[in-house]
Amino acid sequence: MRRTILLVFWMFLAVILIGEMAPAQTLPGETPGEPQAQPVEGQIIPGEYIVVLKEDAPASARAANELAPRYGLDIQRTYQSALKGFAARIPAGRLEAVKADPRVLFVSQNRVFHVVSHRQVADPVERIGGRESSARSGNGAGRVRAGVAVLDTGIDPRHRDLNVAGGVDCTSSGNDDGNGHGTLVAGMAAARDNHFGVVGAAPGASLYAVKVLNDRGNGTLASILCGVGWVTANSEKVDVANMSLTGSGFDDGECGREGGDALHFAICNSVEEGVTYVAAAGNSSENLKNSTPAAYDEVLTVTAMTDTDSDPGGDGPRPACEPYERDDTQAYFSNFTTVGSDDAPHTIAAPGVCNRSTYPGNSYALSTGTSIASPLVAGTAALYKTSHPNATPARVIERIRTQARQEPARHGFDGDPRSPLRSRYYGYLVYAGDF
Repeated sequence: MRRTILLVFWMFLAVILIGEMAPAQTLPGETPGEPQAQPVEGQIIPGEYIVVLKEDAPASARAANELAPRYGLDIQRTYQSALKGFAARIPAGRLEAVKADPRVLFVSQNRVFHVVSHRQVADPVERIGGRESSARSGNGAGRVRAGVAVLDTGIDPRHRDLNVAGGVDCTSSGNDDGNGHGTLVAGMAAARDNHFGVVGAAPGASLYAVKVLNDRGNGTLASILCGVGWVTANSEKVDVANMSLTGSGFDDGECGREGGDALHFAICNSVEEGVTYVAAAGNSSENLKNSTPAAYDEVLTVTAMTDTDSDPGGDGPRPACEPYERDDTQAYFSNFTTVGSDDAPHTIAAPGVCNRSTYPGNSYALSTGTSIASPLVAGTAALYKTSHPNATPARVIERIRTQARQEPARHGFDGDPRSPLRSRYYGYLVYAGDF
């Protein structure tokens, strides 16, 4: 379908911040009992735009220097890897002239991204068969060779359970994770297999902290494009990129070219460079066709199910941190698609309720949401890339989904595609044991 895309991004972070020996606490920067001002969902940044250039245009920096004096632009940053273009302030009355410039492909409005808390045990890695993987051994060092980029609020580089190999700060707020969300995500993907803490799906894998949201959980499309660009430029060491963020929009079927979607355009180019993208479906209990990047056909989209005892069968107790959930069912908050829809072929499920993961300060916390389910699949993709380093992103997605579909029915959950009389499609439960 060819329509203009209105990109409105917001993130769902499901966290009760419980340290291993500490009481519940608020997110950094919050005051208990006092509501924090947050950007309005879909809020645009007046006067700020992403200018995407045509392939035959000059290099981004040169084009920006040529266009700036002509149109009175204030250049904020340039992009060259995932897309050719730049972020800039455009004076009132000059936008249409910029769009009409022969060097310009399209222009996207810059918008706000931010963390929205959801709420904050069983072992989700055990539930998806991760402990059976041949790529796992000891602390994972030297065995899981694929690198995982976490596009988020950063990762605590000093956490003893994580192998943080590098990254980039696209927010100018520092490389540490002052929010906590990115470190939670990182642990689910790749916490070491040692004698303490938690274990990730791809234990000990090299993690790259791509900080696209600041310590208050806020960011912009411009900063996220910076992160996608860094991943693309470093595709020789980054095999998988996790994006636990979601918002309004849809797939125009043309990698963003028809609807002026700079993020979709950049991700498609990054996929062409061999990076597999994994994205959270969203926590609004609605069809993911209106959420991005989840709706993009080029990404592996992850819904959430509930597991409370690390075993199939639905015999576990209700989770104490989410008492309305039931063992081995789809999570009530998870976005979904429909049977036979265009999004079904790139959708899969993973545990996403009361998962325990790493948290800044060498601590641990419980987290709930598709944000915490997504990195389990990203870690599974890293396991597959370890044994199949030349696999294309399309092959990675196809193989992971095929493996999930081929597992016995008992491996699944009430709400997966085997469930009778279901119109909602959450995908089969990911299985990492054969990778």
